[in-house]
Amino acid sequence: MAKDNFDSKYSIASDDTVVPSIFNNAGTGIQLEFEERLDEWAQAGIISGLAASIDGADIDIAAGRGYASGRRCLGGASITFSGSDAANTYYVYWDASAQALAKSTSAPSTGTAGDLVFCKVAWDGSTTLSSLVDLRQYGIERVLVSSWWCTGTVTTGTKMAIPIPYDCWVNLVKIVMSDNGSASSTIVDVHAGSSGSTPTTIFTTTALRPSVGSTTADYTVTASGVPDGTRKLNAGEVLRIDVDQVGTGAQNLGVIVYGTLCH
Repeated sequence: MAKDNFDSKYSIASDDTVVPSIFNNAGTGIQLEFEERLDEWAQAGIISGLAASIDGADIDIAAGRGYASGRRCLGGASITFSGSDAANTYYVYWDASAQALAKSTSAPSTGTAGDLVFCKVAWDGSTTLSSLVDLRQYGIERVLVSSWWCTGTVTTGTKMAIPIPYDCWVNLVKIVMSDNGSASSTIVDVHAGSSGSTPTTIFTTTALRPSVGSTTADYTVTASGVPDGTRKLNAGEVLRIDVDQVGTGAQNLGVIVYGTLCH
C-alpha cells in the first residue's frame, strides 16, 4: 500500500527553484495532521483563561487557551451586539470551523465535533447586555463520570450517590428507556457537592435537564443541555442522580454522566 502524503506535498528534485509554497505546504500538512489526530480523542474544552465579560455592547473573551475540533483558540477577542440582533438570550462561542467568535440563540454543539462555548447572556435588542452566565467547559480529555440504570418500572426520587475519584467537570447527561410510557415525560437531574453536604443541581435552568416524552420513540437517546450550575467536582466530592418526573408506565431507565478531566 502506497504511503499517503500530505495534501499539496511537493516532491523536490535536484536543481529545482525553492519557492515559499514548498515550505508552506509541508507546514500546513503537519498542522492539519495534528488537528485531525487531536480531534479524534479530545473533547472541546478550555485549558486556561478565556473568561467572558460584558463591555458595553460587546462580549470580551480574555486571553487563554482552549481547543475545539482539534483547533486552538487563544482568545483576546470581542463580539459586538447591535440593534439588528433581536432581544433574546444568546450563547457566545468560538466557531471552530470559521475559527472566529460567534453568537446564537440556540445552544451550540459540543463534544469532539463541537464548538467552544464561553457564556450565555441576555441582550435587550438595543444597547444593554446583562445576566452573563459562564459556560466554559474545562479539560479536553473525556471521561465517564458515572452511569446508573434501573430495570422495571421507573419511579421518582434519589437513585444513587457516589464519591468522585478524580477532579473533573460534568458536561453532559444522556438518558434512554426501553419504554417511554403512555403519557407525560421522564426527567432526570444530577446533583453535585462536597462530602458531608447535600448536593445541589448542576442544572440551574430546569429546562436543561435531560428529558424524554411519552410520544418519543422508545430507545431514543436524549441529551441534556449544557449544565449552567456548579458542575466542577473535586476528587472525594459527591455526585447524585435523581429522577424528578416519570412518564406513566415508563420502563428500564439508563443514565450516563459525561465529563472531562481537569488539567
